[in-house]
Amino acid sequence: MTLTRLSPDRLRAAREAAGYSPEAAAELTGCSRATVYNAESGATTPRADTLARWARLYGVTQESLFEGHGDEGTQPAQS
Repeated sequence: MTLTRLSPDRLRAAREAAGYSPEAAAELTGCSRATVYNAESGATTPRADTLARWARLYGVTQESLFEGHGDEGTQPAQS
């Protein structure tokens, strides 16, 4: 399987499934609201450390947020 690029739709779906607003996600992970909105719209790609913080907050793997990962985009990460 090849992970091609970050999926804005999976990123947004993971945030929503975890119950966070864009504002809350930004505040809790130390980034700006614009960073969240831009990543979820596909306008920009977040830095690796930002993506890692979002994945942890949303309870998903980073890989699940990329295209080519199957349908697991919003499934909780295994502990």
